[in-house]
Order: sequence, then structure tokens, then C-alpha cells
Amino acid sequence: MTTTTKTPSQEANTGTEKPKNYPSHKAFLVDNFQKDGEQKADWTEIGAAWPHKDGKSLDILLKTVPLNGRIVISHSVPKNPDNP
Repeated sequence: MTTTTKTPSQEANTGTEKPKNYPSHKAFLVDNFQKDGEQKADWTEIGAAWPHKDGKSLDILLKTVPLNGRIVISHSVPKNPDNP
């Protein structure tokens, strides 16, 4: 069993600042489908990404690798408990 401890700066985070190790991006599997004649998309979070120190590339950690659909990498914003 792994235990995660937070640094004082992470505990003091009010939701407006990202902790230092917080991913800059999230990875989603987007699977398009039709329902009632309308084109829809199902978004499933499958991982996260962190920038390299040079700021030109990312490390991507995926929880799963999809066999179909597309992967979208979008900027990650911490959830603000006051504005879900």
C-alpha cells in the first residue's frame, strides 16, 4: 500500500494555485458516437502530462492505452471547490 503525503504548500493550496507536481495537462479518450441522430462524444480521462524543464516537450502517463477513438491532451485546471 502506498501512502501519499502532501507538502505544506500543497496543503495550503486554495484551488487557485497548482501544486508543483500537479500535471499541466490531462489526457482523454474521446469516442464519437450517434444518439437519436445527433453526433455525440464520450470523454474518458485516461492520464496526465507534465512539461519537461525545457518547456518544449511533455512526459505523458496513461492509465490505459485505447484501441480506438482519439486521445486529446488538454490544459489541466485544478478544481475550485467554490465553483465546481
